[in-house]
Amino acid sequence: MRLIWLALIYGIPIFMLCHWAWDLLARDAKSPLARVLAAFHVAVAVRLFVVYAMQVLPIQWAPKLLRWGFSPAGLIVAVLAFLLYLRIMPERDRVARWGWAAYFLFIPAAAIALLPVHSFMYSVFQRQGLWVKPLSTTHSELMGIAILIYVAILAAGLAYLRSRTSHPNVRGRLTGVLWATLVLFASNAIFGVVLPGSHTPWMPPFANMAGFVLWAVIVRLTVRRYMLVPSRVERYHRLFEQNPAIMVLTDTNGVVIDLNESAVELLGSPRHLSDILPEERRSQDWTEIQKALTQDTRMHRTDQRILGLGDDLRVVTMKADSIFLGERAYWAFLLHDITGLRAQKDLAEQMALKDPLTDLGNARAFRQAFETLAAGPLEGAAILFLDLDNFKDINDSLGHLVGDSVIQEVGRRLTNVFRPEDLVTRFGGDEFVVLLRRISAHHTEDILERVMHEFTAPVQIDGMPPVAVRASIGLSRFPEDGIDPELVLNRADQAMYDAKRAGKNQYRVFQQPEASSS
Repeated sequence: MRLIWLALIYGIPIFMLCHWAWDLLARDAKSPLARVLAAFHVAVAVRLFVVYAMQVLPIQWAPKLLRWGFSPAGLIVAVLAFLLYLRIMPERDRVARWGWAAYFLFIPAAAIALLPVHSFMYSVFQRQGLWVKPLSTTHSELMGIAILIYVAILAAGLAYLRSRTSHPNVRGRLTGVLWATLVLFASNAIFGVVLPGSHTPWMPPFANMAGFVLWAVIVRLTVRRYMLVPSRVERYHRLFEQNPAIMVLTDTNGVVIDLNESAVELLGSPRHLSDILPEERRSQDWTEIQKALTQDTRMHRTDQRILGLGDDLRVVTMKADSIFLGERAYWAFLLHDITGLRAQKDLAEQMALKDPLTDLGNARAFRQAFETLAAGPLEGAAILFLDLDNFKDINDSLGHLVGDSVIQEVGRRLTNVFRPEDLVTRFGGDEFVVLLRRISAHHTEDILERVMHEFTAPVQIDGMPPVAVRASIGLSRFPEDGIDPELVLNRADQAMYDAKRAGKNQYRVFQQPEASSS
């Protein structure tokens, strides 16, 4: 009955300590903190086993177990505790950290070396007929006082460090260590040094064992909560679920296998990846994605329009790779929602192509449109270059505000004259350029007459007398006058200056100079 009782009393905490050590290594075997804490658990379990062995093995083995098992195991526990607390203490308080950790090494080690046998062991050995010389009462009392001072200084130091920091993780570490220290003292045990207690020969040292186990439990909870990272499986699960990027896993047919939280928030729960593609381009886009992943096992980052929740059209960057889990292939898609960024970019591009005063296109917009036209199939087009006559006089006599109003009104009139497919732009100052698309040569005369007619009526400005505005216009044709955009523009400009030299308020069509006769 005694052996069964002892086996249960010692076996349960020994098993739990070994199980916790294995669990720590399984969670993250590469963490130095996990290794030290696991080794500490094993060392405590070994020391408890030695205590158990001294009670169930023949009494003749007791001196060897004391000399080669009990005290060395205690020293190993002290060293491991020293290493453990070096890592638990706040890193920014390095001097204080080494100071407090030194208490855990030297004082317990000294106590273990001086008191290899406590009062419980005295009673066991004496009842078995083995004589062991006990320490003097004075020596025991001094050691008890030293232990009390040690714990008091350590607790005060930990409490002081805790009051100096506001970081929740650091405060949590120090709180756990403080509780562990107080529990160790309250259980009447410090690394196997137990004050006088029970004299019943077959009862285990409950204070010693409770101190070890409770101390290990509190330190374990502290480290696990504030310092240890989750297991590898849990880390990757969190990385997948809590990643702000949209992550979708499909099989090689596009059937959705898994989505993370960001994907569910944006896409809902599509059954097939093609379900998120716009219907008008679904077949084409999905074919391109399949082709890239089948041939290259990778789809490089590309902009893609998709359907979000409620068929909301979104723009994402999409990247995909083929991955293998075992022998089975999957496709992993990584998406980033750039709808807001794309809208800002489009707005910035539009603003870069706008004239702020008239809201017409600017010179950059004209050149961009003309280069696109010239790069395509050749078709009849024309450039109209318009410059207001004597506009400087309007600015000087009536002011720049009136001049700006005149420019705005001219822009409105030109917009009303031309077709929607034509592009009216303001080059700056009082110059306007119009790109006329798909127009034949015999229609240009009518257009020029209509434009000149717009300048017969004066500009009406509130609070001001009517302002007469006149313009000189030059026109060149594409591709008759050239296929280079800048050349055609310069020839329209040249025709406009011909109109000014001819007396202003009229138009001219560019004419190729006749070849000189030989």
